[in-house]
Amino acid sequence: MAGTLSSAEAIHEYYAEQELKIKRLEIVNMKSGARISFWSAFLILPLSIPMYYWMKSLEGVLGQETSYGGVKAIFVMSVVLILLSVFFKRDRNLREQQLNEPLKTGRDCP
Repeated sequence: MAGTLSSAEAIHEYYAEQELKIKRLEIVNMKSGARISFWSAFLILPLSIPMYYWMKSLEGVLGQETSYGGVKAIFVMSVVLILLSVFFKRDRNLREQQLNEPLKTGRDCP
């Protein structure tokens, strides 16, 4: 990098810009994570309903009590995924606010 940047100020400006790019990439990844976890929960949760009725029918056919552990696990997994998507969304909003604060204060100054 000795030949590409002319001064120490340019080097500091370059690294500040790189840090800003990394923070923006983290925000985009949070948005993607929130979307993926929400839609996976949305797709997994309906699976628990047919599984519940399938287990009930097996209980009737076999004449013994069956375990609903699989159905409970799917339900708990979908709830965890929904909570994860809420966490990602809130964290992304917080990071966006922190990233935009210097821009807002810079515009307010004369």
